[in-house]
Amino acid sequence: MKPNDEKRTNMKDQNYAAMSEHAHVDGIYPFPAVMQTRTIETNGISISVRVGGHGPAVVMLHGFGTTGDMWGHLASALIEDHMIVAPDLRGLGLSSKPDGGYDKKNQAADVVGVLDALGVSTAELVTHDIGIMVGFAVAAHPPQAHEPMGGDRCAAARRRTLGSDQTGSGHVAFWLRW
Repeated sequence: MKPNDEKRTNMKDQNYAAMSEHAHVDGIYPFPAVMQTRTIETNGISISVRVGGHGPAVVMLHGFGTTGDMWGHLASALIEDHMIVAPDLRGLGLSSKPDGGYDKKNQAADVVGVLDALGVSTAELVTHDIGIMVGFAVAAHPPQAHEPMGGDRCAAARRRTLGSDQTGSGHVAFWLRW
């Protein structure tokens, strides 16, 4: 053991202890206790979604082979001043698994339906892997018939990507405005 190894080990233990309230099992970080899991009927299917918090909405779209559960750590960081919306995309997690409808335009309609059911008219989108493509389709989704032409959704869709970051998995995640 090198002289500084013991210090590093102690620092790791201290950091882990400080994060124990956000401890995870098998790579899953729990969502904050104030969040609820709901099932929303939209676009002919059921979408399971975790919702909680107050303030500007942040929609978190997961990647292929994962679920909204992947966002527990980020939800914990944002919950104090944001409304968190973390759905399981069609075919994954607790959402319906229909025979079809897996194109990004249709999945975007699922997400927009969830947002409409929650009364959310604008949101920031945090996306990962396949969720990036769904997020772009959400950002490009036309405004609803009851919205005036050039409404918030239209203007926000034109702004598109606000930034990007590398996730721990090595996949790029984008932050979009809808």
